[in-house]
Amino acid sequence: MRIAEMMKPDGRVFLKSEWGPISDDWPCVSFTKRSVGDRLRRDFVPGRDVLIYVGTTNPETTEQPKHRSRLLSAVVIEPNQILETRKIVPAENWAASVEAQGDRWPYSMAVVHAADIVGPPYPHAHDVIPVAYRSLAEIANRGAVVEAVGVERDAVMSLQAHPLHLNLREGVVEYLRHSQVRDC
Repeated sequence: MRIAEMMKPDGRVFLKSEWGPISDDWPCVSFTKRSVGDRLRRDFVPGRDVLIYVGTTNPETTEQPKHRSRLLSAVVIEPNQILETRKIVPAENWAASVEAQGDRWPYSMAVVHAADIVGPPYPHAHDVIPVAYRSLAEIANRGAVVEAVGVERDAVMSLQAHPLHLNLREGVVEYLRHSQVRDC
């Protein structure tokens, strides 16, 4: 499938730097600053928009070279509520993260649909979204989301991806059920 099949033709493409692709190990979109969640709550519309994981360049955080500076995953989130990350991520992964990084990502949003972008090699962000990718590195955008627009948006929408089923914790499944959105 193409990323465009995860969204509406007039949808927005948001980008967020991440250390790796979405997985059962960390099945949510997490962030340090609540303002990131506030922006997504305000601007992201499930079923219309998509959020793309972009691998960071830092070898200390993005350990896999094949993930660095690459477009990794596409997700649709449920932005109506900011959740506690520790209640979404498997307990052993949360404990390991807190031990290594501290309580660095306390906020999250549930993922209701996910896909792995076809790779490796994954598409290089410099080639597909050069302007938006550079904006992720701006001090004002660190840890935040940016939007791909124009030809960059179109380029992301044309990427191939494989649908992914995430194994979510029972509390997340229950939340998604009550909020009447489909789960992964």
